[in-house]
Amino acid sequence: MPVTLELILFILIAISAVGYLIKEFQKNRKRTLGISLEFLILFWSIWRISTIII
Repeated sequence: MPVTLELILFILIAISAVGYLIKEFQKNRKRTLGISLEFLILFWSIWRISTIII
């Protein structure tokens, strides 16, 4: 996959994870598993973006 497409894909994944986390933290009843998985996805996508840029 070209580097530009891969970078765009991981940026979109990171934005989606941030949106989910914001929405989930606004709820009264928080789902711990969902939040944990989204944090893992967010950190993984940030790591991939940084390896692509560097």
